[in-house]
Amino acid sequence: MVNTEYFWIQQKVLKVYCDMETDEGKKIKRKQQAIFIFTAIHLSKAGEHYEEQSFHFVGKGLSLSRVIARHTTESWLGCGQRCIRERSCVGFNFNDRLMNKTDRQNCELTDERERPEPNTSKQLNKDSNWKYYQGFERDFVESKILGSYALPGKSCADILQNVGDTKNLPNGEYWIKVDTAGPMKVYCDMKTKKGGWTLVYNLVLQTSNPFSFALEKNWKSISNYTTGKLVLTADALGDLMRKMPFQQLRFHCFKKNPGRTFHVVTNKNTLGRNVVKYFTAQTDVVPNSCHSFHPVFDDNSELSPNCSKWKRGSAHWSRVNDRDTRLIDHIAYISATSHWFIQGLKRWECDDHARNFSPGDFWKIFVR
Repeated sequence: MVNTEYFWIQQKVLKVYCDMETDEGKKIKRKQQAIFIFTAIHLSKAGEHYEEQSFHFVGKGLSLSRVIARHTTESWLGCGQRCIRERSCVGFNFNDRLMNKTDRQNCELTDERERPEPNTSKQLNKDSNWKYYQGFERDFVESKILGSYALPGKSCADILQNVGDTKNLPNGEYWIKVDTAGPMKVYCDMKTKKGGWTLVYNLVLQTSNPFSFALEKNWKSISNYTTGKLVLTADALGDLMRKMPFQQLRFHCFKKNPGRTFHVVTNKNTLGRNVVKYFTAQTDVVPNSCHSFHPVFDDNSELSPNCSKWKRGSAHWSRVNDRDTRLIDHIAYISATSHWFIQGLKRWECDDHARNFSPGDFWKIFVR
């Protein structure tokens, strides 16, 4: 067999050089290994088309002076995809020994273009499991990848549906375009409940002290999710729905005290649609709670299994009809027991009532 052939492995995802003669063959050439990323993009109903671009294995991982982002990814492919979608990224460190450790970040993105000389202090000589990859033409790659700045999707769901590679499509930042204003960066959850969720509400406590935030009346504020201070009014969420149609809401909050997670998705039935209409200001009729949602796997709340007790036993969502505060003031609650309620600097509640706060407590809403 000629030893200069390329072979497909890992279900058409990875193309590598194989030396089938030297050293008993069947070994991937490592000193000049080139990694080829193939990203499926949907061009028509007839099928998918594959374009290639390469990250070249350069050497041991760098002790980077400029790490622009760190992530946990399931493979080097996921790390490469994150680099492509981060506009300033030109290369990345990846540690395959940490792939199955969700609490460890195994992907480091950098905008450094220069490779230091071998054996300099910048190399991570103490941990040979880190490897550094570099080298792709951004303009070419972005023009071929749905969800990039040059080829934005219509929504996270649109990107997921048309790329189709759900296994290697990571959670994270993507570009979408929903009007004539140009591409905007959003956060997409591509994993939970079959993926395709766009983050539209994101409150995250960095310390044990709540903070002041403004209710956003412009739907374009969803690009500011990294602040951890993103809350839309119901009118703004309704404006977004008219630009980027969606059918479901996903409510997700967590507090270390009492250690419970409220995590539910609205159903694709009349009751579920009524919830969407209410929180997008299409109606002021407060929707019924029971049979309007179903819990996600990590939900361990008191709210979820006790929908008949919501709103003082009336089995309804929401306490107030004010469209500005509809998404913070008792979205769901069981009186004096379990609330989704954000008020000033004193009461930030997730399936609790007036308990203390902790760093990492969060309140999020996604749409799909």
